[in-house]
Amino acid sequence: MPTTHIVFVGNQKDRLIESISALREIPFSKLFLIVGEDKNKASEQNIKKIAKQIQTELKMLWDIDIRAVNKQSVLKAANQLFTMITEEKMNGNDVFLNTSGSTHT
Repeated sequence: MPTTHIVFVGNQKDRLIESISALREIPFSKLFLIVGEDKNKASEQNIKKIAKQIQTELKMLWDIDIRAVNKQSVLKAANQLFTMITEEKMNGNDVFLNTSGSTHT
């Protein structure tokens, strides 16, 4: 069964790429890079930049989407993630959550 890998992007690009590579024993066909919705925060702008760099570097290996969640509200973020996971499951995909690169795990 295809697997969608959901990865929370933080400030350490190398650590994140390393964690994605280390999990190759879980074959996945799609990668969601999770960033924050707040475009006005400098830290979120940096995280979005890192996500775009990762997308560029790994796009030949997997289908990669950058998805934004509300980091200011745990309930909203959880609902957004639940929706993503539900959509993937309805499309017949397993889902793997990787929080190793997150700024808050």
